[in-house]
Amino acid sequence: MPPKKDKESKAPALAEIAVDAKTLPRVDGKMTMKELREELAARGQEKGLASCSKEDLLSRVQCGTVRLTQVREYKVVQAVLQLIARERCELLRQQLDEEERAREERAATLERQQKEKLRQQLERAHALHTNKAPHAHSCPLGPTELMPSASGSSSRVESAQCDICDAHPFAGARCVWSCIKCDFDICARCFEVESLPPEKREAKRQQQRELERQRQQVEEQRRLKTEELAKQERKRWREEEEQEMKEASAKRARQMDAATGKVEEKHKKVPDENRKPSGSGFSVYQSSGYPPDGWHSYEGPPTKEFDSSWQTVADATKRAKYLFYVKNLWGLGVDEMLELNVEEKRVGPQQLIHLRVCPDDSEVFTVAVVPDSALQHDDEADFSVYGDREDDVSHGGIVHF
Repeated sequence: MPPKKDKESKAPALAEIAVDAKTLPRVDGKMTMKELREELAARGQEKGLASCSKEDLLSRVQCGTVRLTQVREYKVVQAVLQLIARERCELLRQQLDEEERAREERAATLERQQKEKLRQQLERAHALHTNKAPHAHSCPLGPTELMPSASGSSSRVESAQCDICDAHPFAGARCVWSCIKCDFDICARCFEVESLPPEKREAKRQQQRELERQRQQVEEQRRLKTEELAKQERKRWREEEEQEMKEASAKRARQMDAATGKVEEKHKKVPDENRKPSGSGFSVYQSSGYPPDGWHSYEGPPTKEFDSSWQTVADATKRAKYLFYVKNLWGLGVDEMLELNVEEKRVGPQQLIHLRVCPDDSEVFTVAVVPDSALQHDDEADFSVYGDREDDVSHGGIVHF
């Protein structure tokens, strides 16, 4: 059985290619730095040569080794590679020239087709020049909307400008008659005048000016009427808005009266003597916190925040209602609080009010009246004096006692 050949081919030995190593040129120290860089580049070691000194280059190329750049066969290979590069450039240039010729041929073909199409359109358009108005133009005229444009891609009416009054289609004045041969266009207003004999034109112009004056007068009257109607409409809107504001204000007043009753100024802005528990009066407190619903974190009943103390149950009740419906911790208005499911209870023989609301997925907000002694002995009460958050900025802080 013959031996298996290696999968990778080995480089041929010098003896196989008939090269006499003794006759090959060698690297020596007389070579210039340019020659050394060229030698290293020929060996595929061209990186990092710019900053190397001659000693570094000699150490990399190693004196006494074959000088590849002077080997005849290497020069032949380089010449062949240059020839290949020139041939590729020539082929690429020929390819680009062919593509350019093809583009020019396609453009010429398209131009011929467009010219032929325009010629046919012009032939059809000339047949439409049947309106003979010698006073307006010496040649017969045709409908502008049926005439092709200069490029033939659209109708002439989109770009035609009147040769008499210079009216432009973008200004709303479109030409109605045209002459393709003379590149002449005329609008309807000018045609009414120019188509008449010279002695009748002035009368026609006067008639047109009178019609234009009447049109402008009607337009001005319409504009003034529109402005007057708009003014009346704005006035009506303002009156309706003012009426709605008055009704809303009255509604809020009725809601506040229904929720809090008659509230005096002292119930809105707590006097200094009512900012601490007297020990014999009735305290108003508020609290807000999540209930033990199994969903939100629960750390026990919420802290009761002291608000004020009053000598009578009636004053304490009015302050509690005002605090709950108007100055609540949530910043809601009376109408918004009344929309919620508010629980109002009267506790004890003195019928002390307890107000409580708990919307879905929200905290429980409570405002209640208790005897001063009950709040002072409550382990969960916060004995701090809170000034009115908006009405009294001088007591905005927390004063402990």
